[in-house]
Amino acid sequence: MKILFHFLLAIVLVSCSESTDPTRAASTIIEGLEEYGRTVAASTDGNILFVSAIQTTKSPMNAFKLHFKTGDDALMSASGAAPGNAAYLANYGRTKAWSIKFCTSQLKALMSRHQIDLVTGDLTDLRGDTQSMAIC
Repeated sequence: MKILFHFLLAIVLVSCSESTDPTRAASTIIEGLEEYGRTVAASTDGNILFVSAIQTTKSPMNAFKLHFKTGDDALMSASGAAPGNAAYLANYGRTKAWSIKFCTSQLKALMSRHQIDLVTGDLTDLRGDTQSMAIC
């Protein structure tokens, strides 16, 4: 009985020390988000490149941003957009398509597993200007 008690105590201490190490937890989350970002980029046949994953806030919301870039003209925002005009509708369609590509069940599961409240997918042109922003 004494051996069983010590064994269970050791398990509890090890699991508590792993779950309370914020540096390790943050690095594990970033690694998971980076892997996800590379997966999203790979699914675009080279049209979109994954750049980075960063934590934007810890409190009051645990939030991250994944940065992607593209040189594909078909993914660039049209200028002169105003509610209801053709450029606005084209931009809305591009952003909707990017949101569907970005905010998948795989990302939602990752968010749930790591208690992440918000992940944004910032798709920029090669200069760094945002073309579409997906929110998950």
